[in-house]
Amino acid sequence: MSAKVYEDSKMDNIRLMQYGEAEELDETDKKILYQLNINARQSIADLSRRTGVSRDVVAYRIKKLVENKVILGFRPVFNPPKLGYPVINSVYFLLQPKSVDQENRFVSHLKARREVISVSSLVGKWEYEAKIIGKDPSDFQKTLKHIRMKFPDLIRDFETMAILEEHKNDDFGGLFFQ
Repeated sequence: MSAKVYEDSKMDNIRLMQYGEAEELDETDKKILYQLNINARQSIADLSRRTGVSRDVVAYRIKKLVENKVILGFRPVFNPPKLGYPVINSVYFLLQPKSVDQENRFVSHLKARREVISVSSLVGKWEYEAKIIGKDPSDFQKTLKHIRMKFPDLIRDFETMAILEEHKNDDFGGLFFQ
């Protein structure tokens, strides 16, 4: 694919969900998104052939989908155990912040740690979920202990759930292409 299409799609600190008004997608957009969902590494020529739309139109539409934040980026999906990180845990946090600034520092700290692969705000019993990877259980424990020691007055409670097997991870694409 053309580098020009992707130059604005930096994945640094990308937020998976960015709320706003829903975009109106026509059949051409949906065909392109469907093909990208199958294989985001396809060339513009392959996308053109598979969608029946000219290369220029495919490139323009992808650029617009990126600009309008329908597509938030293009990146590989890694397998942490194959990269030496077989321990994957969801850690749920309940906070007792004394200020918004204190809570923001907590979230910023989680986002800055390389072992934390995702951070989400929640509604319900827990306020935040952090997915934390480790080389082994003690590596994970060291990361969690560091977070807890850094914010002892902020973290009221936490719970850890080990992820044993992932049965589905569709990145939402399956919702749109039935």
